Amino acid sequence: GAGSGKRMLQDLDDAEREEVMRILGPTSFGFTVENPTGHHCLDLSKKEEREVALKLRQWRSAEQAIEGRLQLMFAGHKGGPRDSIERTWRNCTLSKEKAPFESHEKVPMTGILELDFTAVSKPQDKDAHVQAINSDAWKELYDKLKSLDAVALV
Repeated sequence: GAGSGKRMLQDLDDAEREEVMRILGPTSFGFTVENPTGHHCLDLSKKEEREVALKLRQWRSAEQAIEGRLQLMFAGHKGGPRDSIERTWRNCTLSKEKAPFESHEKVPMTGILELDFTAVSKPQDKDAHVQAINSDAWKELYDKLKSLDAVALV
């Protein structure tokens, strides 16, 4: 999931962690295009962080069809329709001012964009051939990566 990269960093000693963070940069382990779920605090005046905001906005727009299906599903539950809630782009502020998702608005060039992003789609929604890695295979991969030196890792 989204937190596995941070968990891997926690398992490294201080020198290893600093080296990986220096080589990869904070955006590399804090944002994953395949699963952008997480809390994001982005300085839009920085090119790399604005690119993350643009990717999140693009992902949010792509999630609209799935959100529509979820709204219909919940509308049919006992007790009647529910209030509409934002499932993907939540608790968003731009420079500490509330900033709900608006599909027609562009991402500004400056300001601090802070939000909780939740991907509602699953990998199998996009590719029917996707399979989860089992625990043994994950441990084997993790151990192999931990044994590599920093240059080989990149």
